[in-house]
Amino acid sequence: MPHRGLEGSLYSHILELDLARCLVRHEHRDFFDQLLEDLRGRRPIAKDGHLVLHERVRNHAQRRKFLTGVHERESTTFSAVSESVHAEDRAPAARRILDAIRALVARGGTAQVSMGEVAAAAGVSKALVHYHFRDKDSLLHALVEDVGALVVSREHSAITRAETTHALDAYWSWLQTELRVGDLRILLSLAEADSARVRSASSRIARQRRTLASEHVTQVFDRLQLNPRVPTVIIAETIVAFIDGLAMATALDPENDPRPAFDVLWLGLLTLAE
Repeated sequence: MPHRGLEGSLYSHILELDLARCLVRHEHRDFFDQLLEDLRGRRPIAKDGHLVLHERVRNHAQRRKFLTGVHERESTTFSAVSESVHAEDRAPAARRILDAIRALVARGGTAQVSMGEVAAAAGVSKALVHYHFRDKDSLLHALVEDVGALVVSREHSAITRAETTHALDAYWSWLQTELRVGDLRILLSLAEADSARVRSASSRIARQRRTLASEHVTQVFDRLQLNPRVPTVIIAETIVAFIDGLAMATALDPENDPRPAFDVLWLGLLTLAE
């Protein structure tokens, strides 16, 4: 039976997904089976130049669906289904998923987080979570890379600003932001994840943080025309450990002012100068 217009377009997407299913590894085919079943049970309509799918259900709040995203595998391109009420107003699905697991990890760590909980928090289907991130390990790895890059970037910017301002004030401003945002605590949780790949990425980010801390220590001592009597790398490791401790303490007691501890730390570190 010939398919024309939007009906033909939907039929074309189903054929593409059927072909893609044959090309992917066996363990990923359940996703395509679910997706194909979902597509075959819907009818398309046109809206703003996009193909939109409406469920054959009475609950209007559940009806709106849209096709989005492109996935490439072995030179085959096909459209995948993502759920949204107003797609044009919402962040890309992968970003929403990362934001959702970030919030879950911040609240309770990594051990009890499930893909279903992430899907519910992100407002997407579990199948879509698996589409963007194959499994929980992949999702946690993406999270540690994402959060780690943000922390490192912000700290680097603080050190750069310190070149033209008071070095410790700029660093305190950065630390204040990090304690408020909570990404340091997320990195600490991810460092204990039950995944070698996630722990490896966490270790790499921790090394980057220690490198940046070493640069900052050198900057502060040079500004004050002081020479440390112990290796800079040891001072940097002390600072990173102190900051991680502050991140955990702030989570336990958000009302506690961490500035006095920061000042005392640096007063002690400066006594190590010749």
